[in-house]
Amino acid sequence: MSDVQGAAPARGVFSPVVTPFDAELRPDAQRFVRHCRWLLDQGVGPGQVVIAGDKEAVERAVRAAAKRGGIKGVMLPVSAPFHSALMKPAADRLAAELVGVPMSPPRIRVVRNVDAGLTTSADEVKPFLVQQVASPVRWTDCVERLRREGAAIFFEVGPGRVLTGLLKRTLTDVRGHAVEDPASLDKALEAVAAAGGAAS
Repeated sequence: MSDVQGAAPARGVFSPVVTPFDAELRPDAQRFVRHCRWLLDQGVGPGQVVIAGDKEAVERAVRAAAKRGGIKGVMLPVSAPFHSALMKPAADRLAAELVGVPMSPPRIRVVRNVDAGLTTSADEVKPFLVQQVASPVRWTDCVERLRREGAAIFFEVGPGRVLTGLLKRTLTDVRGHAVEDPASLDKALEAVAAAGGAAS
């Protein structure tokens, strides 16, 4: 995976620009595009947009957001401009690596982060694995799709509770559990068992 990451521009970074309402940012979207080489869609969560580009370009966009007022810009400490067009070289390398890798149909339906569609066959796995490398994550669309498919309990696995917080702001009729260690895993599983549901 490190070889794949190395195919991307080394100076690309992410910066979320947070504003109280999505609609406030949309009229100014092109102004931020002028500062960055790529603008990701506002599908990260309510009131958030992610931009990616060369480090200096993203820093200019963050300063422009601060001058506008009412918008909080934060630089993210990432090693590459993940899920943006700047990752196209990495996507091409991944595609080449996957050519000889056999795929099986998913045991459960997978909601794709590219378009919130469902992957159910082996033929769909490779194309969407490659596409997601250089495409925005449709996070809001994904959790809404999961809800329509019947999911009511979600796990966030790994350090932090960012996605659990976004989930609460996105869907009001589901429960999210952040799993960071064995104790939090046990707690989450107990909550699932008590609710008589299945985790997503």
